[in-house]
Parts: sequence; C-alpha cells; structure tokens
Amino acid sequence: SLAVRSFAQYGVEGLKDVLVGPCAVAYGGDNIVDLAKTLADWEKKLDKMEVKGGYMEGQVLDGVQAKAVAKMKTRVELQGEVIMLAKSPGSRLASAINSPASTIAGCIKTIIDNQEEAA
Repeated sequence: SLAVRSFAQYGVEGLKDVLVGPCAVAYGGDNIVDLAKTLADWEKKLDKMEVKGGYMEGQVLDGVQAKAVAKMKTRVELQGEVIMLAKSPGSRLASAINSPASTIAGCIKTIIDNQEEAA
C-alpha cells in the first residue's frame, strides 16, 4: 500500500490491483521492451517469480499484456527493418544494372584468354 501511495504522488494511478502481496518493482534499461524481455527470461529461470503487470506510457498493464511487451521488437530492430525495406529496391536496381555488365565482362575475358592461348 505504501508503494501504491508513493506512485500516486507521481501521477501513476491504477497499480492497486497489480501491487498485491509480495512484489518487486523493476525499471531501467534502454527501453521498455528490453526490460520486459529480461524479466521474462528471469521468470523462466526462477520458479517462484511471476510478472504481475506493468506500467507503460500512462497505462497499467496486466500480467498477460506485460508479457506481450516482451515479445515485441525493440526500436533498434524496427529501425533496421525500415532501413532494409528502404534499401531493398535500390539494391535490386543496382543488381539489375550490374548483371549484364558482368556477363559481358566475363565474355570479353574468355575471348582474351582464348586468343592468348592461341598466340
């Protein structure tokens, strides 16, 4: 009850249902997804540990929602996917342009090699 009152002083409301019984509060990390993944890993390792809920961007999460956050992709992973999607058409175009040129260069090299052997 002391933790619920303390959080309420900072504008974090609705944790009364989550903070029931013996609890620990975890915070930190680069982002919420990394923290959720770390807690999910520890929950698998420790039999008595249970993720009861969470608080993210002004919203109270129950245990199921908190565990779902651990399955989300991190910001860095999402940025990487966007970059790959943006880069993909350009790399395909470069490949299409270079492919005929490399074929022609291979043919020219074969002709030169054949003429050198004949000489």
